[in-house]
Amino acid sequence: MNNYKDVEKNNVDGTQVTIANDIDNNFDNGRDDGIPVLNKVKVPFFKSTVFQMIIISVIAFSGPAQSDAINGLGGGGMASADLWNLAEALFYAIMFVVTLFGGPIVSKLGLKTTLVIGSITFPLEGIALYVVSRWAKAGPFLVVAEAIAGIGSGCFYIAEAGLVLSLPETNKRGAMLAIWIVGRNLGQLVGGAINLALNSQTSSSGSVNPNIYFVFIAIECLGLPAALLIKHPEQVQRKDATVIRAGDKLPLKQELNMLLNGTVLTPIIGLIAMFSFYSFFYISPYGTYLTEFFSVRARALSSLISPTLCIIACFGLGFLLDMQSLNQRYRAYLGFIVVCSCCIGTYIWTLVVLSDLTRTPNVSIDWSSSDYPRSFLPYFFIQSAGPMQQSFCYWLISSFGSDVQSNTRMGGVFRAIEAAGQAVSYGLMSADNVPLWAGFGANFGLLLVSVFPMVFALRSVPKEGQTIAMSQDEVVAHNENTDDAREKDKVIVK
Repeated sequence: MNNYKDVEKNNVDGTQVTIANDIDNNFDNGRDDGIPVLNKVKVPFFKSTVFQMIIISVIAFSGPAQSDAINGLGGGGMASADLWNLAEALFYAIMFVVTLFGGPIVSKLGLKTTLVIGSITFPLEGIALYVVSRWAKAGPFLVVAEAIAGIGSGCFYIAEAGLVLSLPETNKRGAMLAIWIVGRNLGQLVGGAINLALNSQTSSSGSVNPNIYFVFIAIECLGLPAALLIKHPEQVQRKDATVIRAGDKLPLKQELNMLLNGTVLTPIIGLIAMFSFYSFFYISPYGTYLTEFFSVRARALSSLISPTLCIIACFGLGFLLDMQSLNQRYRAYLGFIVVCSCCIGTYIWTLVVLSDLTRTPNVSIDWSSSDYPRSFLPYFFIQSAGPMQQSFCYWLISSFGSDVQSNTRMGGVFRAIEAAGQAVSYGLMSADNVPLWAGFGANFGLLLVSVFPMVFALRSVPKEGQTIAMSQDEVVAHNENTDDAREKDKVIVK
């Protein structure tokens, strides 16, 4: 029989908190992680983890999703992918630097401020592409705009990573990450529908209708007002009555030391790094594949239908990763097997199709072509396998987090590794006389090389999920030290 001792404390506003303290560390709801159990938790929807994850998804919808939709056109919608690949290589190189120092940046500015700064730069990509589509000599403007956007996107991605890794309840991480990934893919669906509407009559290769970029710009402008709705992590309320642990705000020197010795040089980073480097590498080779071999309207159609399977696949993976009948480590192994099987199968198919296409000069496949389904389906499937892998990566690293700040450091480092992969990928595909085979070969090789260290990484996954939450004493201190400015944002009430 459990032995309980009730501890009663009063908030600043007089609201009473009763904590059921289980002396035996075995709470009546089956928890054994030392998280306090509370008599009653009132969770207004707009302060819930679900609402905050929806808002994060809306921001992703307006920014990264529209960027993905533009990528879905192949080469940013331009007639040649060379300039786009060069600009994107610079974009991701700059984003690599920003995200690498994500922990210190967020520690100094805060998650919300960092998120807002990032969302301000979302429209730059659409504006730059429109200008280049109208004035061919404006290529340098696209490169400069992408460089600035790289800074902003780096800020957005580190804040986004810290939030999506820290906010969800332990037993809902897979589903919450699926909501986030799906938000991005819904953005691609909307962008794809618009692409198809404006380019459905163009059955030849070349650039898309420039007016398409006005729609992207309008959607990208929605990111800023959505970012202003985000709550500070300690103000978000969970249904399981746990308070999110924000982490200590450290001096810059100490934060940099934690980044280097507590994150970058840890064994788990080394083991997962190659898998993370590979996780976004596929975008440039497949985008170039789409540009070289498909008509404008076929590319527009691809940006509409590609996200559909992804939505189903990511929710399916989320359901698998949240199965409570298996311990967390077994779920990690199972998720890894599913993701790798999808990726390897897709790459083998792609290489077979590419072998046939490269034997035929001046290929321009339209949706009316007999070989369209066979040639397009590899692209269709990688647009699901890739996001599934990204979702799995973030589920995996969230299993090692202890608080919001440590998750921000970890998420920032992984975003930096991903950005490095994209920078190398786009740089490779923008180089003269580099065949498409090289991009796909490097992509497939990275996946195979990453499998072995990932097996060792999965052996380190805790069997039970770690809860990013305050201990009993921290809950009491949180309520006693809450100032007047945040009294309306009480996390736990009776």
